Amino acid sequence: MAAVEEKKQGTREGEEEEKGGEGKGGENERGIMSSEVLSNIHLVTSRWYRTGNGATRSQRLFCVYRILIALYWSAWLIYCGIDRGLGLSETVPNHWKWFIFLTHWTAVMLAVYLLWAAALCYGFTFGQHVLSKYKATLQEHLLPSDERDLLATQENSSPISGPYKVCWYLHNLVGCATFYVMALYWFVIYTPDTKSDLINYHIHGVNFLIMLVDSIVSATPYSVWNAGQPMGYMALYGSFTYVYWAYGGTNVENKPYIYPILDYADDFKDALKFNLISLFLIAPGMHLIMCAWNFLWNMAFGPMRNLDVPRSEWVMALVKDMRDRYLTPLANRLHQIWKRWRGETVAANIVA
Repeated sequence: MAAVEEKKQGTREGEEEEKGGEGKGGENERGIMSSEVLSNIHLVTSRWYRTGNGATRSQRLFCVYRILIALYWSAWLIYCGIDRGLGLSETVPNHWKWFIFLTHWTAVMLAVYLLWAAALCYGFTFGQHVLSKYKATLQEHLLPSDERDLLATQENSSPISGPYKVCWYLHNLVGCATFYVMALYWFVIYTPDTKSDLINYHIHGVNFLIMLVDSIVSATPYSVWNAGQPMGYMALYGSFTYVYWAYGGTNVENKPYIYPILDYADDFKDALKFNLISLFLIAPGMHLIMCAWNFLWNMAFGPMRNLDVPRSEWVMALVKDMRDRYLTPLANRLHQIWKRWRGETVAANIVA
């Protein structure tokens, strides 16, 4: 009987350790693909943010990056608005129609997001009252796994605060919008005869590059459940193009459409079809791509976040995680396939 009780106790301990391991791995994945453990601190820190002595310096560097990239893009947006929107460029007729293009909508939204994120990051980094407010959140990462899961559950019942939620929504929206603008321009609208300058490169390519880099360095997660935000943006602009055309709106060349692919007068069905495809296929598809991109970098930096250990141990933790999660199961599976194939080959030779 004593042996049976010891066996049961050992089984329960093994199950508890297994659950604890799942909690550790699951925490990292939930932080990327959903908002279950999302808190305000994820929206104002970098992926390599650590507790301990190195936290202040790394956070200040990240804050400087946030401010510089926001100022850089804002400067380009102002220059583009003055040169094209105010008619200083002689090559752009009807300059007041600068505001009808999705490209410029997205450029403005990107500036709003970067400035908003920079302001929140500055307040968190240099505002002592904000740092003290989230001291408990930082300590959460030092607790045992079962207590972390409990705090994560409690945190999920209390959503992130308003300004941070706006920042997260803008991040989800602008990431897909810049992706869409870049792809639409270079793969649908662009022709070899199209004249391109630095402004065109910035509003049709650099904007998406900024969001790709932002997804690498920022701890802000993407959630597959937030695909409705870029879809809403596409629905809003698609509705605007129809209303603009219905009331006699024209493009800069006084043609009855904003983009040739949205020529409701010439082919209403094709224009409507393109809007529906953009809304229900392209927007959620690009959002999933951005989620996968975010997941890739979270796999690289996830084991390193909030660990007060030397960087060499970070790398070893990453290598061990990749080995245990992918390489070892793959090697075992290949070995099983090889043994099965060899056994079948030996049996066939015996029969023969």
